[in-house]
Amino acid sequence: MAFTTASTLWFAEHPGARTIAITGTKGKSTTSALTAHLLNAAGLRAVACGNIGQPMLDVDPSGVDWWVIELSSYQLCDLDAAPELGCITNLSPEHLGWHGGWDNYRADKLRLASLVQAGGLFANHADAGLREALAGFAGTQWFNHPDGWHEDQGRLRFADHAQPRLELPGAPGAHNLSNLAAALSLAAAVRSLPEALQKTLDAFTGLPHRLRLLGERDGIRYVDDSLSTTPVATLAALEALRGAPVTLLVGGLDRGLDWRPHLPAFRAMTPQAIVAMPDNGPHILAQLAGGGLAPAGGMHLAANLAAAVELAQRLTARGGVILLSPGAPSFPHFADYRARGQAFAGCAGMT
Repeated sequence: MAFTTASTLWFAEHPGARTIAITGTKGKSTTSALTAHLLNAAGLRAVACGNIGQPMLDVDPSGVDWWVIELSSYQLCDLDAAPELGCITNLSPEHLGWHGGWDNYRADKLRLASLVQAGGLFANHADAGLREALAGFAGTQWFNHPDGWHEDQGRLRFADHAQPRLELPGAPGAHNLSNLAAALSLAAAVRSLPEALQKTLDAFTGLPHRLRLLGERDGIRYVDDSLSTTPVATLAALEALRGAPVTLLVGGLDRGLDWRPHLPAFRAMTPQAIVAMPDNGPHILAQLAGGGLAPAGGMHLAANLAAAVELAQRLTARGGVILLSPGAPSFPHFADYRARGQAFAGCAGMT
């Protein structure tokens, strides 16, 4: 008996399709959306699909020039395909229970390198683990490398060329400049980039539930980063809001992730207060407190999201930010990250 998957079936049914496959622990959705956005602005018809939300089999292939396909580790582990171009944004522990540990998860993600056609692999040079893992793959093209598109102290540059500062209003933070470096590298491999590049970037609205400003109420801004499911993603959100007094809401499904390796970064970007929720909220607070993290507004436990928002409102002064960046999946309290983000908006009075 043979088993297959929807992703493998799609590739088998579209042997002539021009494809860009994008994976990584974090950043793959934004990178996929940005790559499709840049290609469309350059005059091609590109469709972002796959794990980003629109199944490949549901897309009408008529007139599509390029398929930008986000692939999760679940989709990659047994994929039979040969994408024309591929991209790995970064690697950090995630979904370890499903994959049976870090080594298996890492191998399933890196499998994309062996599937992509020769010379078509792009990877993040700023990720030391990727540099080591891909040392034997000849022809790898690196972004976030001094010779190409790279983030440099809050600025995006190409090699050592002087150029106007590129900004990404719809997706703030240095981590999104890293995603943009990937997208620019991929798009430039397909077609010349749009001449009015900053205007193109200004039109990018970002992704729902990824550092999305919901609005302001009583002098407090509410930011929905419900898509954050790892401590690395939570740190990226804090970095993007650096300089603002942030009350951070964390917690969700307990997968046993260790927050202690990230303590130096959390200490460097200590929020003004932390409110933790079930199920792994107590575990997170214990690890952060054990590592010496001491926000001025304290670290607190709440029974649920509604209680967390109510407490955060009391802890946050005018001019501050209440940030939902849980660093954990939404289960079992919400159907998915979208439902969690919508509930947060409702608690904040932003619906």
